[in-house]
Amino acid sequence: MLFPLQVPLPPDANRRISPNYRFGTDMNGQREIHHGVEFENPIGTPVLAAAEGVVRFAGSDDAAQLSPWAGFYGNAVVIEHHFPGWHTPVFTLYGHLSTIAVHTGEKVAAGDVLGEVGMSGSADGPHLHFEVRLG
Repeated sequence: MLFPLQVPLPPDANRRISPNYRFGTDMNGQREIHHGVEFENPIGTPVLAAAEGVVRFAGSDDAAQLSPWAGFYGNAVVIEHHFPGWHTPVFTLYGHLSTIAVHTGEKVAAGDVLGEVGMSGSADGPHLHFEVRLG
């Protein structure tokens, strides 16, 4: 089986993972686990669903339910995915959005627009924070 997730940005966007904020460091260079990757893009760049699924969260990360502390991801979307042959669901998280175009409970297809790149939450510049979580 091929990897079931697509890059969560359109082909004309910057799809390279930022080397400035690698796994194992925070934005100040301190040793902390970084659970995702960053795609630096201008505010307003469309953010796309990486696979079909159901939106489980769409809104402001005001409570520390998604992250280490309240407001960390700012505007965020979480999608639950189920893939053939996988025994556990996969969740994708899209953080620091400037706008959100979906609602909790909504079914989305791969490539559907979820919102736009922003710098909400703890972002120090415009980018998409993208995570993959199991179970």
